[in-house]
Amino acid sequence: MSRFLAGRERLHRVLSELTRRQTSALRQAQDGEPDAPFTQGLRTTYNELEAQKKTAQAAIADLDAADETDPGKASTISPYRSSR
Repeated sequence: MSRFLAGRERLHRVLSELTRRQTSALRQAQDGEPDAPFTQGLRTTYNELEAQKKTAQAAIADLDAADETDPGKASTISPYRSSR
């Protein structure tokens, strides 16, 4: 498997894990008191996970764009972006 495909698969696994964690945080937040520190922390966690998801989605989009414009170039783009 090429490094390009491995990076894309890793990003898709990251997206799946982030979505799972967001779903868990959302369920817990729905059961909590709106002003409770724990619930507020869950909201913060949810928002941080959303930012990480957007970063991973952008990296996948970059790989897709590179693949469409120049299939040889896609393997040289790093599938890993900084989340901050």
